[in-house]
Amino acid sequence: MLPVEYTAFCLQYQGAYLRYALLRLPSRETARVCVAGALGELVTMWPAVIGSGRPSAVAWGVLRAWVSAASGLTPEGAQPLTLAQDDALLLRQELQLSDTAIASVMGLDKGTVTSHLRHAERTRRTD
Repeated sequence: MLPVEYTAFCLQYQGAYLRYALLRLPSRETARVCVAGALGELVTMWPAVIGSGRPSAVAWGVLRAWVSAASGLTPEGAQPLTLAQDDALLLRQELQLSDTAIASVMGLDKGTVTSHLRHAERTRRTD
């Protein structure tokens, strides 16, 4: 039987995770596999996840790793935006999430999300 907290976590975030994966990946099936894989990985390490200071940040990192592997996204590099900034902008513009919702999904504090969004919008204006 799955831990009740894990089940509640999945119910809260699975929809946003799938919508994010659908925007990043070429097919619905690939997106579903990545979300299922990420959530499956989380359950194997759930005591450590729930014991961390920010479970949703740990989960977002796991999800991003699955999506990045499936899409060929590379971590920070010569890109004008970091993946976190790009993710925040994508969640805002495409999924129309509020800063508070983005912070919750990504496991960040609201100030960090605001900073990511400001930087991303400034960078996009100068491109």
